Amino acid sequence: MRPIRFLSRLFTFAVLLAALPLAACYNSDDLSTEPERIINNSATTAERMYSDPEFTTLLDLSTRAKALLIFPNMLRAAFIFGGRGGNGVLITRDATTGSWSAPAFYTIGGINWGLQFGGQQQEIIVAIMTERGLNAVIDRRATLGADASVAAGEVGKGVQASTGVGINSDMYAFAKTAGLYIGVSLDGSVIWPRHEWNEQLYGPGATPQGILIDRLFTSDKAARLTNAMP
Repeated sequence: MRPIRFLSRLFTFAVLLAALPLAACYNSDDLSTEPERIINNSATTAERMYSDPEFTTLLDLSTRAKALLIFPNMLRAAFIFGGRGGNGVLITRDATTGSWSAPAFYTIGGINWGLQFGGQQQEIIVAIMTERGLNAVIDRRATLGADASVAAGEVGKGVQASTGVGINSDMYAFAKTAGLYIGVSLDGSVIWPRHEWNEQLYGPGATPQGILIDRLFTSDKAARLTNAMP
């Protein structure tokens, strides 16, 4: 059991390491810092997915969501054991004005078990629909499926969000995918804040709570991202 546990942890670590340089080079536009690149790539993902007619359910949920997690370049790979990892942002909606906060930075990682083989890159947007879902991830390490429920969002031109999606789960995850997998499941994934990037962009003392809830920090670097929100 110990060797299996060691191998799974090693695989997850390798996936996370692999995701970092991919995130850095993906649509970087010669931006100078990693936080700026992640924001820019997240804006690109939002623009692509919200303009895609296959993601009408995501668009509907996003207009009602309390927050959105955007991972512009999550790497998934598998050989018997599977792993996933990537970096992204979390933004929150003001319940009164409907305006979006500046982004805070997060990393996602996890492992899968069972017979599997393949690899892919995914652009992922997670619509957080409940206070429980938001509180689970905002300022601590959270396991999706345990600390908050997450369901795979339905994709397709004929799918309508009015059928009840967004009521039973804390979060709904949507992926734009190229590779050997189909669909997206984030159960068991761990999400945690990247405090060093928050402080790199906003300055000392920038926390997820201060950025997302108290709104004590802003950056003109986030304008394109917030403008892409529905």
